[in-house]
Amino acid sequence: MTRTLMVIVVITSLLVIYVMEFKVYHGSNEGRKSNSGPTSFISEQIPTKANGIQQNTSKDNLVANTNISKDQVPGIKCSKRFNIAFLKTHKSGSTTVSNILYRFAIRNRLNLALPNKRGKPNHWVLGDLTNFTDASILRLPTGEHYNILAVESIYRRDVFRRIVPSNPYFLTIVREPVDRFISYVFFNKKNNVEGMPYVIKNSFLKDKVFKMAAKGMSLDFGMKYNGSKLLLDPRRFVQNITTDFDLILVAEYFDESLLLLKRQLCWELKDIIYISKNVNAQKRNYALDAHDVERVRNLTQVDNMLYSKSKTKLLKQIWKLGIEFLDEVFHFKGVLKLVKNYCVHGMKHFSNTTIPESEWNQRFSVTEGDCRYLLMDEPTLVGNLQERTWLRYTKFRDGF
Repeated sequence: MTRTLMVIVVITSLLVIYVMEFKVYHGSNEGRKSNSGPTSFISEQIPTKANGIQQNTSKDNLVANTNISKDQVPGIKCSKRFNIAFLKTHKSGSTTVSNILYRFAIRNRLNLALPNKRGKPNHWVLGDLTNFTDASILRLPTGEHYNILAVESIYRRDVFRRIVPSNPYFLTIVREPVDRFISYVFFNKKNNVEGMPYVIKNSFLKDKVFKMAAKGMSLDFGMKYNGSKLLLDPRRFVQNITTDFDLILVAEYFDESLLLLKRQLCWELKDIIYISKNVNAQKRNYALDAHDVERVRNLTQVDNMLYSKSKTKLLKQIWKLGIEFLDEVFHFKGVLKLVKNYCVHGMKHFSNTTIPESEWNQRFSVTEGDCRYLLMDEPTLVGNLQERTWLRYTKFRDGF
């Protein structure tokens, strides 16, 4: 089978999946030593655009058929956005997104809103914003404002706007509730999950970790509970959330979500490269039967509604962009593989590596410095950023 035919088969298969997902949810109304990097090596390995598949996907057509303006379509001039309020959701890929935002802030010399907890336990967590005050976050020199909020917190729109006051872009991420539930359990209970590999048998309903897992993403979004009882109307709650946020990323469509984010924020491809964080390999060794799945779904009803509605909205955007968008996704996955290969293996031999220009990106380099941030865990990175922010403020305060 020729390479071209293989590419066509892969892309066609992906398109079929998108179509099936869209129909199901739409129908339910929920829905790194030399002076330069190994450029030629990379050029040969980045997947090329699939040939032989034609569709009317000119820039004008993309604009006409989606809610993305011309300023957000590749190749058209637009203004990069810098002010972002990101809500992290537990065990949904949000730490990877936060790392993207931290690195964007570093490269563009932006101000990050960071907890005023230098050297303290959970120093990377802002947490509940009910009693938030200006003293809750590290101060900035007079006349400056925060550009990005990306640390862990519980959602309150008024406080998010107070922290990032200049027309922030509201961003968050969701994950399929059953899979997120299992991930949360393994992350918190480690090797002590009762009933392995069937992880939710026996007395799981009485376990604190399972009870917290059952409340799921809704807690991060601000749902109120009295024990297990909901204190807010779930449908209105979900509607408000999906209206509040400019984009809700979906973990199962992570790369597609990031490419949509890139368009809407007028970012460059380098701005969204990543290496996954907090991936728990142990979690793969679990099993669920049909009764287990149904049991979890009954416990995570708010999350089910939120995920379905967010996923439906994302799939509609993907569908409208057409098959050419799948070429872009395929290219992005190739770039990510090259970045990871360099940072994990090549950095020992080369000072940098170069990603060639394509119709979706300008030529750019990935350096050892880039890799250090890409590979750094969140507590370490946030701790470094807190010290940098504190030092900058004290120099201003003391007149240096």
